[in-house]
Amino acid sequence: MKRDLAALQAREHDVLVIGGGIAGAWTVWEAASRGLAAALIELDDFGQASSWSSLKTAHGGLRHLQRLDIAGFRESMRERRALLRVAPEIVRPLTFAIPVNGFLDRLRFFLGGIVNDVLSIDRNDYLPADRAIGISRVVGRAEAASLWTKALPEGRAFLWQDAQITHTERLLLSLLHAAAEESAVIVNHCRIESSVSTTTGFEIKATDVAKEGSLVVRARSIVNASGAQIEAVSGVFGETCGSPPLIRGVNVVLGSDLSPSLAVGARDQDRYLFLAPWLGRSILGTLYDDGTASLESLVHDLLEAGRRAFPLAKIQDDQVKVVHAGHVPGGPDGEPIYRSRLIAHQNPRLLSILTAKYTTARVTAQAAIDQVGRVLSRALPPSVSSHRRLVMARPLSGTLVDRLRSAEEDEMALSRSDAVRGRLPEGALGEAVAPEAFRVA
Repeated sequence: MKRDLAALQAREHDVLVIGGGIAGAWTVWEAASRGLAAALIELDDFGQASSWSSLKTAHGGLRHLQRLDIAGFRESMRERRALLRVAPEIVRPLTFAIPVNGFLDRLRFFLGGIVNDVLSIDRNDYLPADRAIGISRVVGRAEAASLWTKALPEGRAFLWQDAQITHTERLLLSLLHAAAEESAVIVNHCRIESSVSTTTGFEIKATDVAKEGSLVVRARSIVNASGAQIEAVSGVFGETCGSPPLIRGVNVVLGSDLSPSLAVGARDQDRYLFLAPWLGRSILGTLYDDGTASLESLVHDLLEAGRRAFPLAKIQDDQVKVVHAGHVPGGPDGEPIYRSRLIAHQNPRLLSILTAKYTTARVTAQAAIDQVGRVLSRALPPSVSSHRRLVMARPLSGTLVDRLRSAEEDEMALSRSDAVRGRLPEGALGEAVAPEAFRVA
């Protein structure tokens, strides 16, 4: 996968995807795998904004049941299954637990677990046994005690399984690799400046941010998957997304694993927080605000909430290794929206993606390319993205120096700091990288 500016300008692309987060990565792979001449451009580096700040969980839709959104539940369950199928080396089942108190609480969770299991009866279709999602259940004090961690208090608990994406950066890069193998053109550090309509689509003027050169990119259709920049990008094309509200979410990575066997949820005031094990550490999250306060203030509030929700864990400020923060579409209640959607524009050749969840980015990308096919009057083959194995969905191998070199030479990392943050788990884990690793040619 090479950064080829000449190839970006050499042809008129069937579809140009703007944005190199998880939504854009799925979209360009979906387009390329279905025979479209596709390209993707990213203003910064791949997956550096909200996609970098994921809680690493592929949700099966249990929260949709609380809102009686059966369609949303089924969609999330299918997408969790797809992730377990296409990226089994980095997506695995993870058990979750919530303390249960009192008879009515036990009855509510017991019945909810039955509904969850019945509505997801096909959750393990086509999955290997070691990636199968287990049943939900309420466990008594004795069994709950055997699962005890510093985050789970004594008493009964409700257990269910979802999935964890252990290396979200590798999932995103594997999609870009797969798209490039199908002749998609992928370019980072590229800023769009202006656009004019042509008889066949768009002619876009852009800037190579890395080398300060000017580019002209031609495309028959555009998919705007630029996340928090969705309104700004639509404005370049003389359109609007209606200025969807954005809220800021924050997670923190703690230096020790406070819940090694399972993820634990607990209520703090009117919200649930989760403490999840991840690569020998714990992630605490997610807390949301409107983005007006300082990030330091939001992190402080998250840690205070974590201490109230998980008093046995004794979370300390100095345990924080790194902060993951990003903006997501929000609703009037100050919570993130739970269903992604496509935004149509006056020009049907422009389509925008309002991304809600990491889990459902694939199915939204599929819907976007279905629409592109209709606009271009192209009979596209069926989607393969829900079941075709992503060959590169695995951690890079070798020494740190080897992996840094591979990120630079094969994955468009223009600096070693970009390589660490966007392609190696050390960045997301907040691990220090010795300066000598950056000096190796």
